[in-house]
Amino acid sequence: MIDLPIKEIDEKVILEYINRQVMEDKTLDYKRDLPEAKENYKEFLKDVTSFANALGGDILYGIEEAIDFEGKNTGKPQSICGISGNVDQVISRLENVIRDSIDPRLTPGARFWPIPCSNGSHVILLRIPQSWSRPHMLKTRDSRFWVRNSNGKHAMDAREIRAAFQLSGQIPERIRRFRDERLSRIFSGDTPIPLRHGVQVIMHLIPLSSVLEPVNLDMVDLMHNVGSITPFCFNGHNSRFNIDGVLNYTVGNVEACPGYIQFFRSGVIEAVDAYHFQAKELANPYYVDHNPLSHPRISVVDGHRICQEIIDALGNLLERMPIVGINPPLYLFITCRGLGGSVLIDNRRIEYEEGSQTGNYQINQDVLLLPDVQIDDFSVPADVVARPALDALWQAAGRAFCPNYDENGRWKN
Repeated sequence: MIDLPIKEIDEKVILEYINRQVMEDKTLDYKRDLPEAKENYKEFLKDVTSFANALGGDILYGIEEAIDFEGKNTGKPQSICGISGNVDQVISRLENVIRDSIDPRLTPGARFWPIPCSNGSHVILLRIPQSWSRPHMLKTRDSRFWVRNSNGKHAMDAREIRAAFQLSGQIPERIRRFRDERLSRIFSGDTPIPLRHGVQVIMHLIPLSSVLEPVNLDMVDLMHNVGSITPFCFNGHNSRFNIDGVLNYTVGNVEACPGYIQFFRSGVIEAVDAYHFQAKELANPYYVDHNPLSHPRISVVDGHRICQEIIDALGNLLERMPIVGINPPLYLFITCRGLGGSVLIDNRRIEYEEGSQTGNYQINQDVLLLPDVQIDDFSVPADVVARPALDALWQAAGRAFCPNYDENGRWKN
């Protein structure tokens, strides 16, 4: 698989692969032609499902492969022959074929990317993510399951099929169990560096690859690629290796750290901010005298800042994922701790219906496990990715949705 976001792959990248003679492997395949007739769809679908049932990968259409002295493909790219004609129409047709001919449907879905070339044609990239709903099969008389290895695709045997079904059922449980174990450690104070007490915002990014098979990123490369990332919006930080991978942490007093990012060897990321969101007690502008349900003073937390810093931190991290070697899908978990009894304010404003009961807007749980979000494309803006979780945060505070999005669903700075 090409270690770049799909939108950054252009003819220059393809030519570099050709010049370097990058071989086909478990996550990369070269094809001269796209399937034009229905009789070719079966082989096309075998290719797609074999990638989805393995580690995912990229298929590049419009690439001429080098041939050995026996006339066989070597697996090395030789030149761009290109795909001509109406590529949008071709892509639409093949997207329908994938959608209608694979069971169960790919989750996340495959994505086509047409790459314009200087000869007037296109190379078409088909990126197939590793699927968490595998194994997939074709809706044809061929009832076999296909999987890809370094030598190409092959039909799965009974042992491989059984293991794939068992793993598929375990994936959601494995992901949530890891998140729950990490939260338990944080809540008990067993963190990579001691944290200060108070309101904490905790973010976990868990790649599907980290729960499917052992992943052990190179620690020197990891430090080089992520050592400069500052936890949330702190002004500075230190970086060090630790038993789990690479730790970036902000400098606080001797006994407590304001926040950190732990980059695990497996590609999992844990980010914690224990500084910026502390509750403050303010006068209640809607206090109603002699109403036992109305309180003269209320505990408030800046909800706007929580959302802003989650979006900023998420955007910084997603930008580095391809560089680190992490591919989609990725699962985002956000947890807020210490908000119980507080009211969220929007950009320093306390706004709710005058004369209403303060309790209608108080968060009634100390720990909020916001809905998890599946990230299938790192190029999607962080504010769009995070919105389901941020809406849930404000719903916990008695509001219908996060008030900081515009009518187009984008964050209002």
